[in-house]
Amino acid sequence: MRIRIAKTDITPPPHVPLTVKAWSEGAESHDERLWVKALVLESGETPFILLTIDSLWISGRMRACAVDAARLAGVPEANVMVAASHTHSGPQTLRVGNAMKAPHDEGYLKQVEGIIGDVVRDSLVADPEEVTARYAEGRYAGSVKRLKVVLSLTRTGIVGRRMKFLPDPDGPGDPVVRALGFYRNDSSAAAVMFGYSCHPTVLNGPGLSRDYPGAASDTIADRTGAEPFFMLGFCGDLRPYITDSWAQVLASPGKWLVVLNNRTRPFRYGTRDEMIRFGRDIGSVAVDSLAAGGRPVALDSLGARMIAVDVPLRDGSTVPLSLQRVDLGDGPTLLGVGAEVFQEFRGAAARKFDRDDIWPVGLANGVVGYLHPESVVPYRPYGMDLSLRDDVGVLDRAHEKAVLEGFEALNSDPEAP
Repeated sequence: MRIRIAKTDITPPPHVPLTVKAWSEGAESHDERLWVKALVLESGETPFILLTIDSLWISGRMRACAVDAARLAGVPEANVMVAASHTHSGPQTLRVGNAMKAPHDEGYLKQVEGIIGDVVRDSLVADPEEVTARYAEGRYAGSVKRLKVVLSLTRTGIVGRRMKFLPDPDGPGDPVVRALGFYRNDSSAAAVMFGYSCHPTVLNGPGLSRDYPGAASDTIADRTGAEPFFMLGFCGDLRPYITDSWAQVLASPGKWLVVLNNRTRPFRYGTRDEMIRFGRDIGSVAVDSLAAGGRPVALDSLGARMIAVDVPLRDGSTVPLSLQRVDLGDGPTLLGVGAEVFQEFRGAAARKFDRDDIWPVGLANGVVGYLHPESVVPYRPYGMDLSLRDDVGVLDRAHEKAVLEGFEALNSDPEAP
């Protein structure tokens, strides 16, 4: 097993708008760096390329630049995964209008697209390293379901049950920190793939930040010397479990009512120190889990499949949803979905694939909208009536069937008639 690594800085100049709506004028500070990184796994004839980008979204053009560069080297599209960190405190990376309502900078986007192609090309000719692999899982209870069913006044003036932006610790979640470490012959770590399911929204501005994925990556690099590669899990309905203190609640009569009516304190955004602690904890769980042993992974075979599923829109048309499966030898299976995905789909994928080591990767290779199960439709969750891209439209409420059929197709034998 061999790996190759390449990376390039994509930190924008101060004038480039950020995705956080309140700070769209540009970054106020540049104490963090944004990166495009490529990890090439070589086992057999066809390598697999993981490209991680510190960005809110992966646009179609960004993915195309990666795929085009890989194809020139004989790597098929299915063997390329492009994953966004989903930081909300970075530049806008979609040219079309979107839910964040922040303008993009054309010069910056063209620069990033060129860098993506360069990093893929550089990674395929970078010096190879012989490695062995080990997979481990740990737990970190830092995220929580961010939508709670509560009694609320509807638009028609009738009290009904609705999902509101409130913590629901009893709701479905995913506290697992997944880590795949690659080790040289001297046992030193060369690279670590790791993932966690939680919106990177500890912060809400001002200034540029990778949010907790950056702090987690820095922790892994500092403690092991390895190059970290972060992959966001399914987190359409998960966010950091940071709430108002009791002092903040008592200082606001409006928040009293929230607590009395809903029996939970409301969310708040964190400080930079809280973001660093959040990420440091996740990074430490990844490092400690691997150090505790984990299980060896034989990467003598890498299998990848990619399909596009037609997901219905409310206007009667459809939009292609990217689904990607990457079998890492006898290790975990990466499941990349080009959307903001609710937790219920992680369990559905595990059942469809009949395995419990599915590694969910949300916002992989693009974004079409929020994927939510039909069971939550009566409660009108956030995202159900929202178009993340103005060129796509709102997903039909009954899109779950199409997604599950896509999982089934992704799990079927491609050679079967």
